[in-house]
Amino acid sequence: MARQEINLGTAPTGAGGDTTRSTGAKINVMTTELYARTDNLTPTAYAALVGSASGGAVFETGTNANGRYIRYADGTQICFGVVARSCAATNALGSLFYGYANSITFSAGFLEAPAFVCQSFSSGVITWDGSGGSTAGIGVPLILSTSSLAARSYTCNYMAIGKWK
Repeated sequence: MARQEINLGTAPTGAGGDTTRSTGAKINVMTTELYARTDNLTPTAYAALVGSASGGAVFETGTNANGRYIRYADGTQICFGVVARSCAATNALGSLFYGYANSITFSAGFLEAPAFVCQSFSSGVITWDGSGGSTAGIGVPLILSTSSLAARSYTCNYMAIGKWK
C-alpha cells in the first residue's frame, strides 16, 4: 500500500498545505486499501495481527444456552454458566435419600477434559457436584437428603478451564 503524505502546511495557519478535499481523498484511498487487505483474513491471520498468545489476545467469545466461553490465542478456554436443574431424592441409602440430575454441558467443547468447579444450591439438601468430567461437560450432579423428596429445583454454577486447540 502506498502511504500518502498529507501536507499540513505551515503552522499555525496551515498555509500552503493540502485542501480539505485533497486530505479527505488521500484518507479515503488509504482506508479503502486497508479494508481490502483485511476483509478476508483467516482467524489465524487475524490473531497474528491483534496480538500474541503472550499478550493474552482474546481469540473468540460466545454465549449459548449452556453459558459463556472465552477462547484465548494461546489455546486456553474458559467456560462458565449458571444452569437450572431439577432432581428428586427418592433412592434410599441407609438413612439417606439421593437422586441424580442431568449432566451439565459446557458452553463450548474442549480438546481434553478440563479442570472444573461446580457449585449447586438448594435449600434443605446437600448437593454433590461433578462426578467426573469430559471434553463436553460435567458428570451427573447428585442431591442428598435425610428424607425422600419429590423433584426439587436447584441452580448449578460452573466454571471449566482447559484447552480448545
